[in-house]
Amino acid sequence: MNDTNKETNAAYEEPKKKVYVKLIIFIALITALFIVLGAKFVLFYYRTHGIGGHYIYKGCDAEVVHVLPEGLTDEAISDAVINVEYGKEKNDFDKYDCLAESHYLLGVQNVDDTHCKVYVMSLCERYRYSYTENVSGSSMCRMIDFQNENGEWVMTDSWQPRDGAGYTASIKQTVPKEISDEAVDTQIHIKELMAENTNKAKDYFEKLNDSGSVHNAALLVHSAE
Repeated sequence: MNDTNKETNAAYEEPKKKVYVKLIIFIALITALFIVLGAKFVLFYYRTHGIGGHYIYKGCDAEVVHVLPEGLTDEAISDAVINVEYGKEKNDFDKYDCLAESHYLLGVQNVDDTHCKVYVMSLCERYRYSYTENVSGSSMCRMIDFQNENGEWVMTDSWQPRDGAGYTASIKQTVPKEISDEAVDTQIHIKELMAENTNKAKDYFEKLNDSGSVHNAALLVHSAE
């Protein structure tokens, strides 16, 4: 009788153990997923906002020069800024939208033969229906990491200063000292950048009126000093 009970209990306990093992594995996987996602969120927050005035994403000690490396164009910088500012949202814009980006080169750090950090004072704006209808825009210092992939410079990462009271502190923490004062001044060359964006948008909408149609996606217009 006892042997029968033992066999019955063993037959009952075995499936329970398997269920517990599966449950433990499931909980472990969910926990690992939350840890990975949490780490990515914290890293993103550090990069964009900082915590306690400290930032993970900083510049480097390479010499600051004022010439873009060979092959890296102002158009590539404009594309990078527009993609950061509007992302996939721009794919939903129609022919009555115009995205204009103008920038002033603050400096470049050539980290090595295939990597560089570009610092610009950028004005990125969206116009709707007319060059006089500016519906959104941002003017700020930006740092963009580029990597040369088979002769083409591709953005690999970007940084922008913290909003509000943390703006100056985040720039001082991240941007090289020799250009940080200039990077803090949001009004630097702002009139010229605004004029460049307005002219680009004006040209776009004049061509739109003349032709009556353009491609569906918003035209990306580029300008740089």
